[in-house]
Order: sequence, then C-alpha cells, then structure tokens
Amino acid sequence: MNNELIITGILSGFFFFLSDAGIQGLTCAAAGLCIPLLLLVFYRFGMLGAGDIKLFMMIGTFTGPKEIFSVMAASIAAGAVILLWQSVSRRGRHDIRFALPVFCGVLWEICRTR
Repeated sequence: MNNELIITGILSGFFFFLSDAGIQGLTCAAAGLCIPLLLLVFYRFGMLGAGDIKLFMMIGTFTGPKEIFSVMAASIAAGAVILLWQSVSRRGRHDIRFALPVFCGVLWEICRTR
C-alpha cells in the first residue's frame, strides 16, 4: 500500500509541474525526483530507510531540484536535533521515524520561500 501512495504522489507531482510550467516543468519534476537518490549513501550505512528516500523523491517532484536540497538539509538537521534530544533524555538504542524530520524540512522550505 505504501508504494502505491508514493507512486500516486510522484505522478501528482509530475502533473502539478505539467499544469504549472508545461513540458519544461516535467524536466524540473524529473530532476527533483532524481536528486534524492544522492541519499542512497545514508541508506547504505543504515542511517535512512528506503521509504525515507522514496518520500524525498516524491517531495522532490513537487518542489523541484533547487528546493529539494533545502528540504533534505533541513530534514537531516531536524533528525539530528531529535536524536540529540533522545540521547539526553534516555539511554539505549536511538531509532527515530524520519517522517517527522521530513515534515519539519518541508515546513522549513514553505516558511523560507514565503
């Protein structure tokens, strides 16, 4: 079910750019889709899951190539803050679900561009 939601989101992002900028918008959406693949390094070392990267890819189809860098950086920073807070507040293994930091990164980008 989750992959169907991601695919639906990616297609929606492509249609968004198509309706907004025409055929040229498709290249912008495609670039936004491909840039999060740079995060595969984090996946390789177990820092991110495949679903997190797919979520970034979906967001990239809506934001485009310039803004997805800001979203990814803000999300990683928010994840670091949450992990630091967990380290201070309790001991043991520190796993976080990355959806909350990604949400924070998207909010950061929305506030930054307004």
